[in-house]
Amino acid sequence: MSHQECSVCYEPCAKLSVTCCNGHTICEKHYLQRYKAIYQEGRQAFHDDNAQSCFLCRTEIGDDEFSLTYHKNMKLVICQGMLTKNRRYSNKNFHIMWKKRSQESKGEEEKD
Repeated sequence: MSHQECSVCYEPCAKLSVTCCNGHTICEKHYLQRYKAIYQEGRQAFHDDNAQSCFLCRTEIGDDEFSLTYHKNMKLVICQGMLTKNRRYSNKNFHIMWKKRSQESKGEEEKD
């Protein structure tokens, strides 16, 4: 019995894997890991097309090619990513407001 090899980790493909139209098979976990990393970098993982692409040939892979487990986990990754992004945005705004308020306070002290 031959096992198909993952094009990313070169291990036998996990039970939950996806194959693009060009025959590249990749464990679904690698897609989740990639999107999680993108969000941790503070970037947006999906754009207008929301398409997922093969890591090797960049052809689009339809959502119906991925398992229900993948879609459930993807929702968690997206939610966590958006919370992280909003937290960074909020922290950045807080520091800007704090700096501005500090400068205003110094200006008020000089007037007194």
